Amino acid sequence: MSVKALSYALPVAIELAGIFILIIGIAVEISTRAELGHYIMSVGSCLIAVGSVIWSKIFKLKAKERNSK
Repeated sequence: MSVKALSYALPVAIELAGIFILIIGIAVEISTRAELGHYIMSVGSCLIAVGSVIWSKIFKLKAKERNSK
């Protein structure tokens, strides 16, 4: 896998993991009414945010590379 493909795949994978963890948190909250569901949803939301930040940094770096050429 090339570096370019990996740089796009990593944030997408992090965001997808965050989405799945968020869904698990929602399922736990609905089924058990426990506070644990809120914590799991918070972790999932943080992963989605981290993936988005990484994605935006990649696009910013790619734009700088294009402008400098």
